[in-house]
Amino acid sequence: MPTVFWEKGYRFFFVSFDCYEPMHIHVIFNNKECKYWLTNEANVILADNYNFNKTQLNFIKKAIIDNYSLIKKVWDEHCKDIKK
Repeated sequence: MPTVFWEKGYRFFFVSFDCYEPMHIHVIFNNKECKYWLTNEANVILADNYNFNKTQLNFIKKAIIDNYSLIKKVWDEHCKDIKK
């Protein structure tokens, strides 16, 4: 499960077998977890949420948007050899 980046204790990461799905990122913090679909920098959609509140989700979404280029670069590199 490659970590893409950390921000304020939040871990932003991929799950290796998820390369068959459209680009997305998982976030975990203090036994809370969520997943966002990423179609482009302006289109970040909450897919799953387990216990994050609205303020935390807003923080996470902003961090994803701010780091979209990094996330896409790491996703493309990590998933390049996986058939989709």
